[in-house]
Amino acid sequence: MYLFLAAIFVLSSSGAVLAQDKHWRPIDSADLAATKPVVESEADVEAIFWEMRIDDASMFNLDIWHYVRVKIFSERGRDQYSSFGIPHSRRTKIKNLATRVVRPDGSSDEVKPDEIFDREIFRAGMARTFAKTFVIPNIEVGSIVEYRYQESTAYKSAFGMRLPLQRDIPVRQMTYWYKPQTKEPQVEVHNAPEFKFVKDKNKYFQAQVLNVPAFREEPWMPPEVQVRPWFRLASRRSRSFFMIGDVIIGSARSSKYKDAKEYWDSVASSYVRRLEWIRRKDRKITDAAIRITAGASTQDEKLRLIYDYLQTNVRNISYASDGETGEPSRSLIIKHISDLLEEKRPLTSAQINLLFAALANAAGIEIHLALNSSRNDVVFTPTIANANYVTGPFVAVYEKGEPLVLNPGNPFLPYGVLPWDQENAVALVVGQGKYVWTINPALKYHENHITRTARLKLDENGNIEGDIVIELKGQPALVFRQAYWDETTDVQERSIVNEVKARIGHAEVMSTSIENLTESTKPLIKRYKVKVQNYAQRTGSRMFFQPGFFQYGIPQAFLDSPRKYDVFFRYPWSENDQIELKLPDGFELEIADPPSQTSHSKKVGGHTIKIRHSRAENLLYFDREFYFGNAESSTYSSESYDAIRILFQMFHKADNQMLLLKQNPANAVKDV
Repeated sequence: MYLFLAAIFVLSSSGAVLAQDKHWRPIDSADLAATKPVVESEADVEAIFWEMRIDDASMFNLDIWHYVRVKIFSERGRDQYSSFGIPHSRRTKIKNLATRVVRPDGSSDEVKPDEIFDREIFRAGMARTFAKTFVIPNIEVGSIVEYRYQESTAYKSAFGMRLPLQRDIPVRQMTYWYKPQTKEPQVEVHNAPEFKFVKDKNKYFQAQVLNVPAFREEPWMPPEVQVRPWFRLASRRSRSFFMIGDVIIGSARSSKYKDAKEYWDSVASSYVRRLEWIRRKDRKITDAAIRITAGASTQDEKLRLIYDYLQTNVRNISYASDGETGEPSRSLIIKHISDLLEEKRPLTSAQINLLFAALANAAGIEIHLALNSSRNDVVFTPTIANANYVTGPFVAVYEKGEPLVLNPGNPFLPYGVLPWDQENAVALVVGQGKYVWTINPALKYHENHITRTARLKLDENGNIEGDIVIELKGQPALVFRQAYWDETTDVQERSIVNEVKARIGHAEVMSTSIENLTESTKPLIKRYKVKVQNYAQRTGSRMFFQPGFFQYGIPQAFLDSPRKYDVFFRYPWSENDQIELKLPDGFELEIADPPSQTSHSKKVGGHTIKIRHSRAENLLYFDREFYFGNAESSTYSSESYDAIRILFQMFHKADNQMLLLKQNPANAVKDV
C-alpha cells in the first residue's frame, strides 16, 4: 500500500515524527543557507530527513508518526512541492497534521487547519483512498518545507506492511523506528543490501540509511516492487486461525520450519483439509450439479456450464456497486457448502469459488485448489516461504495433463482466463494427498486484440472529423472492466475523452458510449465522434497529413538513453486499425507509398501498413496490422534493450508516415 501511494504522492507515503515532537525541531542554519544538494548535485529538491515511527505493540491499534523536512533548490522543485496530499484509507484517522514553509530569510508560514481538505484520490472496486490536501503558502527557491502527522487505525497490525528504502527524491537521512508485537523485529529486505533494526529506547528498534539517491522510473520497466529497494515488516505475535465450515484451519508461520519445502508442505496440508470439506457428499449439491450440467457430456462442457451459471445467476457482493446492499454478515457464516445454494443469497467471490468446486466435484470432475502468485508483485518462487505472496484459493482442474486454474468469483474473467499478472506466474496446485508447482498459461497476442475502426472526412482547411469504434478483446478488455466496472457512466465515458486528449489535446470528443462493460464473454466496445482542427498542415496548394489517425500524437516508446532495468510488458497484444478517409474535394493524392513492412527476426513483433486510394470516390483506405510479444515471456533483459528500442523506433517511424495532397489547379483559389 505504501509503495503504491508513493508513486502518486512523492511526499506522502512515509516519514516519522518522534512522539515527543509536539513542536517543530530547530533548523540548522547551514541547511537554510545551502544552495546545492548533498546527495545528487543536480537535484531540484532533497529531503534533509525522512522519518517514520511505527507503534505496533497494541493488539487493537496501529499508530504511525511521520516527520519529513525537504529543501527546495530550483523553481521546478518549488512547483513540485507547492501542494501535495497525505493519503489515507477510510479506516485511518489523520491526527495532529501540521506543515510549514521556512524561507531563506528565516520567515515562516504554517498551513491553517481550515486550508486542509479531504478528497477521494483513488478508487478500485470497493476500495477507496482519500488524501488530506493543502497548498504550501509563499514557497520560494531556497525554502525548507516540513510536515508531520499521526496515522491511527483501529484493529490493524503492521504485519505485512511494505516500506520503501528509496524515495522519488534524494534523502540525506532516512530513519525508521519500530515497536513490534514480538521481542525482536522481523523484516524481509528486497532489492537492497542488508538492512537491520537495532535496539533503541522505549521498546523501539531503529534502522537508518544515509545519502539515498532518488528512484527514477524508466518506460516499460518491471513493477516497482521488483526494482525499488524496500522492506516488509514480518513480525507477528501469535498464530491466527479461521474456520472453513466446521474445519479449523491455522495459518502457517515460516519461522517454525527448517526450510521452504517443509513450510509449503504444511500450507498444502491445510488446503487438503479444505478439499475434504468441499468433497463431502451433499444431496443438495449433487441435485444442483445434475440440473446445471444437464445435456453436457464432457468435462469441459460441464465446467463451462457451472462457471457460466455462477457468474450469471449469483449476486457477487465482492463486486457490489455503491449503494447496493448485500448480507455480508450472514453470507460469510456457513457450516455446510449447500448453504450457499439458498435462493437469492448474495455470495462473496471466495464463496462462489467454493461453490464452483463443490458443484464440479458433484458432477464427477476431480478438483484441486490453487494459489496464484502475481507478476505485479515480488518475483515469486517456491523458495520463498511466505504464503502472503500468493492469493486464492481458486479452483484447478486437469486438462490434457496440465492444470487449468479457474476463478468464477471474478465476474469479468471468461472461462479459462486469468488476470494478466497471474499469467506466466507460479501457482501452487493442491490435490488429495499431493501438491505441484506449475506456471499458469497466458493468452497469445492474437487473443489480446484491439480493433480500431474510423470513418473520417478531411476538409480543405485541414480539419478532420468522423466516427470511431474501438473493440477490445482479452486482457485489454479485462483491464478496462476491472478499472471502471463500478464507476458512473459519466466517469466511464470520460475515460474515452481523456484517452483521445492525451495524444490530441485540442480534439473535440462527443457522443461517447461503452458497450458490453459487464459481459465478459463479449468484446468491450467504445464508440465516439471526433473533430480535430488543423489535423493536416496546409502549405499553399499542398496539404500534409498523417493517415494513421490512431497513432497521431503518440510519443516514441523508448529513447536513446542508458537502460538500468529490464523491459517489462504486461502481456503480448495485437492491433488492427482500419481507416476510411474521405479526401477534400479539389485535392488529389500525390504521395501514397506505404512504409516497408517491419518485423523482428525472431518473430517477437511485426508491423504492416497497407494504403489504397480510390480516385473515383476520392477515398483513402488505411489498414495497419501490429503485434508484439509472445505468451511465454513478457520481460526482456536490459541487455536486449537496444534491439527492443530500435524495433519500436521503426514501428514509430512507420506509424508517423505523412502523405501529401495537392490541390487541383482548376480548383485552386486565385490571388486577387
